[in-house]
Amino acid sequence: MFQRGQIVLAKAGKEKGCFMVVLKAEERYVLLADGNHRSLLSPKLKNTVHVQKTNRVLKEEQLATDKKIRAALKEYAD
Repeated sequence: MFQRGQIVLAKAGKEKGCFMVVLKAEERYVLLADGNHRSLLSPKLKNTVHVQKTNRVLKEEQLATDKKIRAALKEYAD
């Protein structure tokens, strides 16, 4: 099961190969943001089959703004 703040890798669609953060997790779908193309105001709804979990989970304060999400994902991707 996915949890809020977890970093995932998109495996399909336009975002394929991009790291994103889970904002909300449901049974079959997750809402994702990357702070760039997909902001907190317009997250991407994606099927859980099309994303791969990572072991990294961001703290709640890192999810406060798009800028903080971008910084956390950049640090993770490097």
